[in-house]
Amino acid sequence: MKKLLFPSLLMLIGAALLAASFLLTPGGKGSLEVDIEKASFIMPAAHNVYSNPEALNGKYFLFKAKLTNPTKATLEDVTVKYRVPGFVEWTELEVVGEMFEGQTATVLCYPRFKNDVVEKMTESMETAEIEISWDGATDDDVIEESFSFKMVDRNLYMFTGIPSEEIAGWADVYDNDALLACYVTPNDPIVKYYAQIIQEKVLKGDQASVSGNPQDAARFLMGIYEATRMSHMVYSGTKGIPQSLDDVSSFSQHNRLPREVITGNTGLCLELSLLYASVLSAAGIDPIIYLVPGHAYPGFKMNNGYYAIEATMIGGEGLGGISPVEDAIMRGDEQLDLFFKMAQTGDPRYKILDIHQLNSMGATPMALKDDDFMRQKVKEIGENFDAPLQPQASPPTKKQPRSYASNPEPLPDNVATNVSTTAPSSNNNTTSETETKEKKKLKEKIKDLFKKKDGKKKKKDKG
Repeated sequence: MKKLLFPSLLMLIGAALLAASFLLTPGGKGSLEVDIEKASFIMPAAHNVYSNPEALNGKYFLFKAKLTNPTKATLEDVTVKYRVPGFVEWTELEVVGEMFEGQTATVLCYPRFKNDVVEKMTESMETAEIEISWDGATDDDVIEESFSFKMVDRNLYMFTGIPSEEIAGWADVYDNDALLACYVTPNDPIVKYYAQIIQEKVLKGDQASVSGNPQDAARFLMGIYEATRMSHMVYSGTKGIPQSLDDVSSFSQHNRLPREVITGNTGLCLELSLLYASVLSAAGIDPIIYLVPGHAYPGFKMNNGYYAIEATMIGGEGLGGISPVEDAIMRGDEQLDLFFKMAQTGDPRYKILDIHQLNSMGATPMALKDDDFMRQKVKEIGENFDAPLQPQASPPTKKQPRSYASNPEPLPDNVATNVSTTAPSSNNNTTSETETKEKKKLKEKIKDLFKKKDGKKKKKDKG
Protein backbone atom coordinates (compact mmCIF):
# COMPACT_ATOMS: atom_id res chain seq x y z
CA MET A 1 0.00 0.00 0.00
CA LYS A 2 2.79 2.39 0.92
CA LYS A 3 4.45 1.71 -2.44
CA LEU A 4 1.23 2.67 -4.25
CA LEU A 5 0.50 5.66 -2.03
CA PHE A 6 3.58 7.65 -3.00
CA PRO A 7 3.05 7.48 -6.79
CA SER A 8 -0.63 8.28 -6.33
CA LEU A 9 0.27 11.30 -4.24
CA LEU A 10 2.65 12.50 -6.91
CA MET A 11 -0.07 12.11 -9.54
CA LEU A 12 -2.52 14.14 -7.46
CA ILE A 13 0.04 16.90 -6.94
CA GLY A 14 0.81 16.95 -10.66
CA ALA A 15 -2.87 17.15 -11.56
CA ALA A 16 -3.36 19.98 -9.08
CA LEU A 17 -0.40 21.89 -10.50
CA LEU A 18 -1.67 21.35 -14.05
CA ALA A 19 -5.13 22.60 -13.11
CA ALA A 20 -3.60 25.61 -11.38
CA SER A 21 -1.61 26.43 -14.47
CA PHE A 22 -4.82 26.60 -16.49
CA LEU A 23 -6.52 28.76 -13.87
CA LEU A 24 -3.66 31.18 -13.31
CA THR A 25 -2.40 31.48 -16.85
CA PRO A 26 -4.39 33.40 -19.47
CA GLY A 27 -5.59 31.25 -22.29
CA GLY A 28 -8.41 31.16 -24.83
CA LYS A 29 -10.87 33.91 -25.70
CA GLY A 30 -12.48 33.67 -22.27
CA SER A 31 -9.36 35.20 -20.71
CA LEU A 32 -10.30 38.65 -22.00
CA GLU A 33 -13.81 39.95 -22.53
CA VAL A 34 -14.22 42.43 -25.38
CA ASP A 35 -17.10 44.80 -26.08
CA ILE A 36 -16.83 46.99 -29.20
CA GLU A 37 -18.78 50.17 -29.97
CA LYS A 38 -18.69 50.67 -33.74
CA ALA A 39 -19.23 53.55 -36.13
CA SER A 40 -21.87 52.74 -38.72
CA PHE A 41 -20.37 55.04 -41.34
CA ILE A 42 -17.37 57.23 -42.13
CA MET A 43 -17.54 60.50 -44.10
CA PRO A 44 -14.34 60.91 -46.16
CA ALA A 45 -14.76 64.70 -46.16
CA ALA A 46 -14.22 64.62 -42.38
CA HIS A 47 -11.29 62.19 -42.37
CA ASN A 48 -9.10 64.74 -40.55
CA VAL A 49 -11.58 64.71 -37.68
CA TYR A 50 -11.74 60.92 -37.46
CA SER A 51 -7.94 60.71 -37.29
CA ASN A 52 -7.52 63.28 -34.52
CA PRO A 53 -8.38 62.26 -30.92
CA GLU A 54 -8.34 65.94 -29.95
CA ALA A 55 -10.80 67.05 -32.63
CA LEU A 56 -14.27 67.97 -31.35
CA ASN A 57 -13.44 66.41 -27.97
CA GLY A 58 -12.65 63.04 -29.51
CA LYS A 59 -16.28 62.42 -30.44
CA TYR A 60 -15.60 60.78 -33.80
CA PHE A 61 -13.87 57.39 -33.86
CA LEU A 62 -14.05 54.21 -35.91
CA PHE A 63 -14.49 51.99 -32.87
CA LYS A 64 -14.12 51.90 -29.09
CA ALA A 65 -12.99 48.61 -27.56
CA LYS A 66 -13.76 47.95 -23.90
CA LEU A 67 -11.46 45.22 -22.54
CA THR A 68 -12.12 43.39 -19.27
CA ASN A 69 -9.88 40.80 -17.60
CA PRO A 70 -12.20 38.25 -15.90
CA THR A 71 -9.36 35.90 -14.83
CA LYS A 72 -7.23 35.81 -11.70
CA ALA A 73 -4.10 36.16 -13.81
CA THR A 74 -2.44 39.48 -14.56
CA LEU A 75 -2.27 40.10 -18.29
CA GLU A 76 0.79 42.06 -19.40
CA ASP A 77 1.30 44.25 -22.46
CA VAL A 78 -2.21 43.87 -23.82
CA THR A 79 -1.98 45.13 -27.40
CA VAL A 80 -4.77 46.23 -29.75
CA LYS A 81 -4.16 46.69 -33.44
CA TYR A 82 -6.43 47.06 -36.45
CA ARG A 83 -6.60 47.49 -40.19
CA VAL A 84 -9.09 48.51 -42.87
CA PRO A 85 -8.13 46.57 -46.02
CA GLY A 86 -7.59 48.93 -48.94
CA PHE A 87 -7.39 52.00 -46.68
CA VAL A 88 -5.30 51.42 -43.53
CA GLU A 89 -2.53 48.84 -42.99
CA TRP A 90 -2.11 47.00 -39.68
CA THR A 91 -1.68 49.70 -37.05
CA GLU A 92 -0.98 49.29 -33.34
CA LEU A 93 -3.32 51.45 -31.29
CA GLU A 94 -2.30 51.06 -27.67
CA VAL A 95 -0.45 48.80 -25.26
CA VAL A 96 -1.98 48.38 -21.82
CA GLY A 97 0.95 47.56 -19.51
CA GLU A 98 -0.89 45.43 -16.96
CA MET A 99 -4.47 44.31 -16.54
CA PHE A 100 -5.30 42.84 -13.14
CA GLU A 101 -8.25 40.65 -12.28
CA GLY A 102 -11.53 42.49 -13.00
CA GLN A 103 -9.72 45.52 -14.48
CA THR A 104 -11.22 47.29 -17.49
CA ALA A 105 -9.41 49.30 -20.17
CA THR A 106 -10.84 51.31 -23.07
CA VAL A 107 -9.02 51.69 -26.39
CA LEU A 108 -10.28 54.08 -29.07
CA CYS A 109 -9.45 53.89 -32.76
CA TYR A 110 -8.97 57.16 -34.65
CA PRO A 111 -8.18 55.89 -38.16
CA ARG A 112 -5.59 57.67 -40.27
CA PHE A 113 -6.90 57.54 -43.80
CA LYS A 114 -4.73 58.87 -46.60
CA ASN A 115 -5.61 62.27 -48.08
CA ASP A 116 -6.74 60.64 -51.32
CA VAL A 117 -9.77 59.24 -49.49
CA VAL A 118 -11.47 62.53 -50.41
CA GLU A 119 -11.35 61.42 -54.03
CA LYS A 120 -13.77 58.59 -53.22
CA MET A 121 -16.80 59.22 -55.42
CA THR A 122 -18.86 56.13 -54.60
CA GLU A 123 -20.26 54.52 -51.48
CA SER A 124 -18.99 51.13 -50.34
CA MET A 125 -19.13 48.69 -47.45
CA GLU A 126 -15.74 48.21 -45.77
CA THR A 127 -14.44 45.97 -42.98
CA ALA A 128 -12.48 46.87 -39.88
CA GLU A 129 -10.36 43.99 -38.56
CA ILE A 130 -9.19 44.01 -34.93
CA GLU A 131 -6.57 41.85 -33.22
CA ILE A 132 -5.93 41.74 -29.45
CA SER A 133 -3.01 39.89 -27.86
CA TRP A 134 -0.82 39.96 -24.74
CA ASP A 135 2.48 38.56 -23.50
CA GLY A 136 2.44 34.80 -23.51
CA ALA A 137 -0.69 34.52 -25.64
CA THR A 138 -0.61 31.69 -28.17
CA ASP A 139 -2.11 31.88 -31.64
CA ASP A 140 -5.23 30.29 -30.23
CA ASP A 141 -5.40 32.88 -27.44
CA VAL A 142 -5.29 35.93 -29.75
CA ILE A 143 -8.71 37.56 -30.04
CA GLU A 144 -9.87 38.52 -33.52
CA GLU A 145 -12.90 40.71 -34.16
CA SER A 146 -14.27 42.42 -37.26
CA PHE A 147 -17.24 44.54 -38.28
CA SER A 148 -18.56 46.21 -41.40
CA PHE A 149 -19.21 49.92 -41.83
CA LYS A 150 -20.33 52.17 -44.64
CA MET A 151 -17.73 54.38 -46.32
CA VAL A 152 -19.88 57.03 -47.97
CA ASP A 153 -18.67 59.10 -50.92
CA ARG A 154 -16.93 62.41 -50.28
CA ASN A 155 -20.00 64.51 -51.11
CA LEU A 156 -22.43 62.84 -48.72
CA TYR A 157 -23.09 64.64 -45.46
CA MET A 158 -24.94 62.82 -42.68
CA PHE A 159 -26.75 65.21 -40.35
CA THR A 160 -26.68 62.63 -37.57
CA GLY A 161 -25.13 59.30 -36.68
CA ILE A 162 -27.98 58.44 -34.32
CA PRO A 163 -30.42 55.81 -35.65
CA SER A 164 -33.73 57.38 -36.72
CA GLU A 165 -35.68 55.30 -34.21
CA GLU A 166 -33.55 56.71 -31.37
CA ILE A 167 -33.83 60.40 -32.32
CA ALA A 168 -35.50 62.24 -29.44
CA GLY A 169 -35.09 65.89 -30.47
CA TRP A 170 -33.38 68.42 -32.71
CA ALA A 171 -30.09 68.10 -30.87
CA ASP A 172 -30.00 64.52 -32.20
CA VAL A 173 -30.89 65.64 -35.74
CA TYR A 174 -28.01 68.13 -35.78
CA ASP A 175 -25.62 65.73 -34.04
CA ASN A 176 -22.99 66.11 -36.79
CA ASP A 177 -23.45 69.82 -37.53
CA ALA A 178 -19.83 70.64 -36.63
CA LEU A 179 -18.63 68.40 -39.48
CA LEU A 180 -20.13 70.80 -42.03
CA ALA A 181 -17.00 72.89 -41.47
CA CYS A 182 -15.05 70.13 -43.26
CA TYR A 183 -17.02 70.90 -46.44
CA VAL A 184 -15.93 74.55 -46.33
CA THR A 185 -12.81 74.52 -48.51
CA PRO A 186 -10.99 77.89 -48.56
CA ASN A 187 -7.66 76.25 -49.42
CA ASP A 188 -9.03 74.51 -52.49
CA PRO A 189 -7.00 75.92 -55.45
CA ILE A 190 -10.22 76.29 -57.45
CA VAL A 191 -11.99 78.24 -54.70
CA LYS A 192 -8.93 80.46 -54.18
CA TYR A 193 -8.81 81.20 -57.90
CA TYR A 194 -12.53 82.05 -57.88
CA ALA A 195 -12.08 84.35 -54.86
CA GLN A 196 -9.17 86.05 -56.62
CA ILE A 197 -11.29 86.71 -59.71
CA ILE A 198 -14.09 88.15 -57.56
CA GLN A 199 -11.63 90.52 -55.88
CA GLU A 200 -10.04 91.57 -59.15
CA LYS A 201 -13.07 91.85 -61.41
CA VAL A 202 -16.11 92.35 -59.19
CA LEU A 203 -14.52 94.31 -56.37
CA LYS A 204 -11.85 95.95 -58.53
CA GLY A 205 -8.95 94.73 -56.41
CA ASP A 206 -10.21 95.59 -52.94
CA GLN A 207 -9.00 93.36 -50.11
CA ALA A 208 -11.89 93.11 -47.65
CA SER A 209 -9.96 91.30 -44.94
CA VAL A 210 -7.12 93.80 -44.72
CA SER A 211 -9.09 96.71 -43.29
CA GLY A 212 -11.09 94.76 -40.71
CA ASN A 213 -13.93 97.11 -41.56
CA PRO A 214 -17.40 95.47 -41.59
CA GLN A 215 -18.38 97.76 -44.47
CA ASP A 216 -15.61 96.32 -46.64
CA ALA A 217 -16.41 92.76 -45.55
CA ALA A 218 -20.10 93.31 -46.31
CA ARG A 219 -19.18 94.66 -49.70
CA PHE A 220 -17.20 91.47 -50.33
CA LEU A 221 -20.25 89.43 -49.27
CA MET A 222 -22.31 91.31 -51.85
CA GLY A 223 -19.55 90.76 -54.39
CA ILE A 224 -19.99 86.99 -54.06
CA TYR A 225 -23.71 87.37 -54.73
CA GLU A 226 -22.98 89.53 -57.77
CA ALA A 227 -20.51 86.94 -59.05
CA THR A 228 -23.14 84.19 -58.83
CA ARG A 229 -25.74 86.46 -60.44
CA MET A 230 -23.51 87.54 -63.33
CA SER A 231 -22.48 83.95 -64.03
CA HIS A 232 -26.21 83.03 -64.19
CA MET A 233 -25.86 80.57 -61.35
CA VAL A 234 -29.15 78.86 -60.47
CA TYR A 235 -30.63 77.96 -57.11
CA SER A 236 -31.51 74.33 -57.71
CA GLY A 237 -34.23 73.70 -55.15
CA THR A 238 -35.51 73.84 -51.60
CA LYS A 239 -34.75 70.29 -50.43
CA GLY A 240 -31.98 69.35 -48.02
CA ILE A 241 -32.22 70.74 -44.48
CA PRO A 242 -34.59 68.73 -42.22
CA GLN A 243 -37.89 70.46 -41.47
CA SER A 244 -39.32 68.02 -38.92
CA LEU A 245 -38.20 65.14 -36.72
CA ASP A 246 -40.10 62.77 -39.00
CA ASP A 247 -38.23 63.96 -42.10
CA VAL A 248 -35.91 60.96 -42.14
CA SER A 249 -35.12 61.41 -45.86
CA SER A 250 -33.45 64.75 -45.07
CA PHE A 251 -31.10 63.38 -42.43
CA SER A 252 -28.44 63.13 -45.14
CA GLN A 253 -27.62 65.34 -48.10
CA HIS A 254 -25.44 64.85 -51.15
CA ASN A 255 -23.55 68.16 -51.19
CA ARG A 256 -21.81 69.48 -54.24
CA LEU A 257 -18.49 70.82 -53.02
CA PRO A 258 -17.91 74.57 -53.41
CA ARG A 259 -15.70 73.93 -56.46
CA GLU A 260 -18.54 71.91 -58.01
CA VAL A 261 -21.09 74.62 -57.27
CA ILE A 262 -18.85 77.15 -58.99
CA THR A 263 -18.14 75.11 -62.10
CA GLY A 264 -21.60 73.52 -62.26
CA ASN A 265 -23.20 76.95 -61.77
CA THR A 266 -25.96 75.62 -59.50
CA GLY A 267 -26.54 74.80 -55.86
CA LEU A 268 -29.00 74.08 -53.07
CA CYS A 269 -29.23 76.45 -50.11
CA LEU A 270 -26.69 74.53 -48.02
CA GLU A 271 -24.34 74.16 -51.00
CA LEU A 272 -24.50 77.91 -51.67
CA SER A 273 -23.84 78.57 -47.99
CA LEU A 274 -20.76 76.32 -48.11
CA LEU A 275 -19.58 78.18 -51.21
CA TYR A 276 -19.97 81.60 -49.58
CA ALA A 277 -18.26 80.38 -46.40
CA SER A 278 -15.34 79.03 -48.46
CA VAL A 279 -14.84 82.25 -50.44
CA LEU A 280 -15.23 84.45 -47.34
CA SER A 281 -12.70 82.32 -45.46
CA ALA A 282 -10.29 82.46 -48.42
CA ALA A 283 -10.52 86.27 -48.14
CA GLY A 284 -9.73 86.16 -44.42
CA ILE A 285 -13.28 86.91 -43.24
CA ASP A 286 -14.95 84.85 -40.47
CA PRO A 287 -17.78 82.93 -42.19
CA ILE A 288 -21.04 81.95 -40.54
CA ILE A 289 -23.69 79.49 -41.72
CA TYR A 290 -27.18 79.85 -40.28
CA LEU A 291 -29.29 76.68 -40.08
CA VAL A 292 -33.06 77.05 -39.74
CA PRO A 293 -35.91 74.59 -40.38
CA GLY A 294 -35.70 73.56 -44.04
CA HIS A 295 -33.13 76.19 -44.98
CA ALA A 296 -29.56 77.48 -44.64
CA TYR A 297 -28.05 80.86 -45.54
CA PRO A 298 -24.57 82.39 -45.26
CA GLY A 299 -23.02 85.42 -43.63
CA PHE A 300 -20.07 86.51 -41.52
CA LYS A 301 -19.22 87.98 -38.15
CA MET A 302 -16.92 90.89 -37.42
CA ASN A 303 -16.44 93.08 -34.35
CA ASN A 304 -19.11 91.04 -32.50
CA GLY A 305 -21.64 91.84 -35.22
CA TYR A 306 -23.52 89.33 -37.39
CA TYR A 307 -24.30 89.80 -41.07
CA ALA A 308 -26.22 87.68 -43.58
CA ILE A 309 -27.40 87.50 -47.17
CA GLU A 310 -30.02 85.35 -48.86
CA ALA A 311 -27.86 83.55 -51.42
CA THR A 312 -30.76 81.76 -53.11
CA MET A 313 -32.33 84.90 -54.60
CA ILE A 314 -30.35 84.34 -57.78
CA GLY A 315 -33.46 82.42 -58.83
CA GLY A 316 -34.18 79.03 -60.28
CA GLU A 317 -36.80 76.91 -61.94
CA GLY A 318 -40.16 77.58 -60.31
CA LEU A 319 -38.50 79.84 -57.73
CA GLY A 320 -39.16 83.25 -59.21
CA GLY A 321 -36.91 85.72 -60.95
CA ILE A 322 -33.43 86.98 -60.21
CA SER A 323 -33.30 89.55 -57.42
CA PRO A 324 -30.81 92.39 -57.15
CA VAL A 325 -28.24 92.24 -54.39
CA GLU A 326 -30.15 94.95 -52.50
CA ASP A 327 -33.10 92.58 -52.04
CA ALA A 328 -30.82 89.69 -51.06
CA ILE A 329 -29.27 91.89 -48.36
CA MET A 330 -32.64 93.05 -47.10
CA ARG A 331 -33.91 89.46 -46.96
CA GLY A 332 -30.81 88.40 -45.04
CA ASP A 333 -31.43 91.28 -42.63
CA GLU A 334 -35.03 90.16 -42.06
CA GLN A 335 -33.98 86.55 -41.58
CA LEU A 336 -31.46 87.54 -38.92
CA ASP A 337 -34.21 89.33 -37.01
CA LEU A 338 -36.31 86.17 -37.04
CA PHE A 339 -33.29 83.96 -36.32
CA PHE A 340 -32.31 85.77 -33.14
CA LYS A 341 -35.91 86.12 -32.04
CA MET A 342 -36.36 82.34 -32.28
CA ALA A 343 -32.93 81.73 -30.78
CA GLN A 344 -33.82 83.63 -27.65
CA THR A 345 -36.92 81.53 -27.18
CA GLY A 346 -34.61 78.50 -27.00
CA ASP A 347 -35.74 76.94 -30.28
CA PRO A 348 -33.03 74.31 -31.00
CA ARG A 349 -33.81 74.27 -34.73
CA TYR A 350 -31.95 77.57 -35.15
CA LYS A 351 -28.21 76.91 -35.23
CA ILE A 352 -25.16 79.05 -35.94
CA LEU A 353 -22.05 77.43 -37.38
CA ASP A 354 -18.97 79.52 -36.69
CA ILE A 355 -16.67 77.97 -39.28
CA HIS A 356 -13.33 79.30 -38.07
CA GLN A 357 -14.09 78.38 -34.50
CA LEU A 358 -14.96 74.85 -35.60
CA ASN A 359 -11.70 74.74 -37.58
CA SER A 360 -9.81 75.60 -34.38
CA MET A 361 -11.60 72.71 -32.64
CA GLY A 362 -10.30 70.24 -35.23
CA ALA A 363 -13.04 70.27 -37.88
CA THR A 364 -10.57 71.14 -40.62
CA PRO A 365 -11.34 71.22 -44.35
CA MET A 366 -10.50 68.43 -46.74
CA ALA A 367 -7.48 68.96 -48.99
CA LEU A 368 -8.36 69.03 -52.69
CA LYS A 369 -6.03 68.93 -55.67
CA ASP A 370 -5.86 71.51 -58.41
CA ASP A 371 -7.79 70.69 -61.56
CA ASP A 372 -6.92 72.22 -64.94
CA PHE A 373 -10.38 71.65 -66.40
CA MET A 374 -12.11 73.30 -63.43
CA ARG A 375 -9.60 76.17 -63.45
CA GLN A 376 -10.36 76.82 -67.11
CA LYS A 377 -14.08 76.71 -66.30
CA VAL A 378 -13.63 79.32 -63.57
CA LYS A 379 -11.67 81.50 -65.99
CA GLU A 380 -14.54 81.32 -68.48
CA ILE A 381 -17.07 82.14 -65.75
CA GLY A 382 -14.94 85.12 -64.75
CA GLU A 383 -15.33 86.59 -68.22
CA ASN A 384 -18.94 87.36 -67.28
CA PHE A 385 -17.66 89.59 -64.50
CA ASP A 386 -16.35 92.18 -66.96
CA ALA A 387 -19.88 93.54 -67.45
CA PRO A 388 -20.70 96.80 -65.60
CA LEU A 389 -22.25 96.27 -62.17
CA GLN A 390 -25.85 97.31 -61.60
CA PRO A 391 -26.63 96.88 -57.88
CA GLN A 392 -27.78 99.78 -55.76
CA ALA A 393 -27.03 98.33 -52.36
CA SER A 394 -25.51 99.02 -48.98
CA PRO A 395 -24.04 96.49 -46.58
CA PRO A 396 -26.35 94.46 -44.37
CA THR A 397 -27.05 95.92 -40.98
CA LYS A 398 -25.04 94.79 -37.99
CA LYS A 399 -27.00 92.47 -35.70
CA GLN A 400 -25.63 93.41 -32.32
CA PRO A 401 -28.44 94.16 -31.57
CA ARG A 402 -30.96 95.81 -33.91
CA SER A 403 -31.59 98.53 -31.34
CA TYR A 404 -27.78 98.91 -31.00
CA ALA A 405 -27.99 98.59 -27.22
CA SER A 406 -24.65 98.77 -25.43
CA ASN A 407 -25.18 95.53 -23.51
CA PRO A 408 -26.52 92.86 -25.88
CA GLU A 409 -27.80 89.65 -24.34
CA PRO A 410 -25.81 86.43 -24.84
CA LEU A 411 -26.94 83.94 -27.46
CA PRO A 412 -28.78 81.01 -25.80
CA ASP A 413 -26.47 78.01 -25.35
CA ASN A 414 -28.84 75.58 -27.03
CA VAL A 415 -28.77 77.64 -30.21
CA ALA A 416 -25.08 77.65 -30.89
CA THR A 417 -22.87 75.71 -28.51
CA ASN A 418 -19.86 76.32 -30.74
CA VAL A 419 -20.26 80.10 -30.73
CA SER A 420 -19.20 82.15 -27.75
CA THR A 421 -20.36 85.63 -28.66
CA THR A 422 -23.33 87.97 -28.31
CA ALA A 423 -26.67 88.25 -29.99
CA PRO A 424 -29.28 90.95 -30.20
CA SER A 425 -31.70 91.32 -27.34
CA SER A 426 -35.38 90.92 -28.04
CA ASN A 427 -37.70 93.91 -27.79
CA ASN A 428 -41.29 92.83 -27.33
CA ASN A 429 -42.50 96.44 -27.57
CA THR A 430 -41.29 96.87 -31.12
CA THR A 431 -44.34 97.37 -33.34
CA SER A 432 -44.66 96.43 -36.97
CA GLU A 433 -44.95 100.13 -37.75
CA THR A 434 -41.59 100.83 -36.12
CA GLU A 435 -40.03 97.94 -38.04
CA THR A 436 -41.41 99.34 -41.29
CA LYS A 437 -39.90 102.72 -40.50
CA GLU A 438 -36.55 101.09 -39.74
CA LYS A 439 -36.62 99.29 -43.07
CA LYS A 440 -37.48 102.54 -44.88
CA LYS A 441 -34.62 104.18 -43.03
CA LEU A 442 -32.30 101.41 -44.10
CA LYS A 443 -33.49 101.76 -47.68
CA GLU A 444 -32.79 105.50 -47.54
CA LYS A 445 -29.21 104.76 -46.42
CA ILE A 446 -28.56 102.43 -49.34
CA LYS A 447 -25.55 103.57 -51.36
CA ASP A 448 -24.03 102.25 -54.51
CA LEU A 449 -20.83 100.94 -52.92
CA PHE A 450 -19.59 99.46 -56.17
CA LYS A 451 -19.93 102.75 -58.04
CA LYS A 452 -18.53 104.63 -55.09
CA LYS A 453 -15.37 102.53 -55.12
CA ASP A 454 -15.10 102.73 -58.90
CA GLY A 455 -15.49 106.50 -58.72
CA LYS A 456 -12.57 106.79 -56.34
CA LYS A 457 -10.42 104.75 -58.67
CA LYS A 458 -11.36 106.93 -61.66
CA LYS A 459 -10.39 110.06 -59.75
CA LYS A 460 -7.04 108.52 -58.94
CA ASP A 461 -6.55 107.59 -62.59
CA LYS A 462 -7.30 111.14 -63.71
CA GLY A 463 -4.87 112.48 -61.11
